[in-house]
Amino acid sequence: MIYTVLLSGLEKETDLWSENLAPTLEKQLSSQNPQCSDVNRYFVFMTIVEGSAARVWDIDNYYKPIIDSVRKGQLWADDSQIDGMHVVRLRSRTAARTHVSISIHEAAVQACSVGE
Repeated sequence: MIYTVLLSGLEKETDLWSENLAPTLEKQLSSQNPQCSDVNRYFVFMTIVEGSAARVWDIDNYYKPIIDSVRKGQLWADDSQIDGMHVVRLRSRTAARTHVSISIHEAAVQACSVGE
C-alpha cells in the first residue's frame, strides 16, 4: 500500500509543530483507509519545496515533526517501523509558500532465520 500526503501553505515555524500538522495528516491519511499496525514496515519519501519568501530551515526541522504527526495519525504504532527515508529539499523561485509532498510505502515483511 502507498499513502500520499500533501502539506501546503507552510510559512511559519508553528505550521510545523506536530499538534498543528496532526489534524491535516490524519484527515488525508484517513481518506486512504490506513490500517495501523505494530508489525508493518515503512519507507518514507519526502520532497520539501521551500517557498521563495520562506525562511530556510534545517531539513530535520521538517521531517521530524511530520514523522511524529503521522504517528499521531495512527498509521504506524511507532516510528521505529520506518526502515528507510529519503528527504529532498528544493528552493522554489516562483512559489511564495512552502509545501511538502510525502509518499509512505508499506514494505513487504520478510521473515528469515539467522544464517540464511
